[in-house]
Amino acid sequence: MNKRENIFKKIDALDHVIHILEATANTYYSPNDEMWDVLLKARDSISKPIGNEQIKLYKEVEVLDKSIE
Repeated sequence: MNKRENIFKKIDALDHVIHILEATANTYYSPNDEMWDVLLKARDSISKPIGNEQIKLYKEVEVLDKSIE
């Protein structure tokens, strides 16, 4: 597996973290449950840092793509 594929695996894994928190909250808890709020607050608190990391990773891919051309 090349470096570009590894970067995209990281991007997908980071995105998966957010979706797992949201899906778990929505599947197993209702808005009246305390854990529902805990899971969604955790999702909200990590969304921005994960988004920033994904932007960095996309920039790495751009640099790799330009170096190949």
